[in-house]
Amino acid sequence: MARTNREQLYNVTKGIKRQHMNLAKKGDIEALKKKTELYKIVASKLGLTSDRTLWSGAHSEYLESWFLSFKADVEEALNNSSLTPSKSNLTEDVASNYKEVIKALEKRVKELTIENNELRSSTMNRFERI
Repeated sequence: MARTNREQLYNVTKGIKRQHMNLAKKGDIEALKKKTELYKIVASKLGLTSDRTLWSGAHSEYLESWFLSFKADVEEALNNSSLTPSKSNLTEDVASNYKEVIKALEKRVKELTIENNELRSSTMNRFERI
């Protein structure tokens, strides 16, 4: 963490919080992140190869207090948003079902692509002999 100064850290954390607050105000459940996810985002924005340096060191106290305020603010924004998760049409269960369906469809597309390539090559081989 020696390469990053406080100003960079403050700017990065403010930007991340602003981005997720905007998502929360729109009612997006994905705005609420876990601590490990947020630390990885902060580390990547700071150009660090690992987020381990954020967990201990000079800036760990600031990041801990920042995370607590982030979590409280995002939860409050989600509760006050016009589309709360309970009112929205897309609940977490439905979203996970959609994700499963999308994964199954992507798998089927890959299978059909492979089959299509095999049929195309066999057809080309058959007519290549003319």
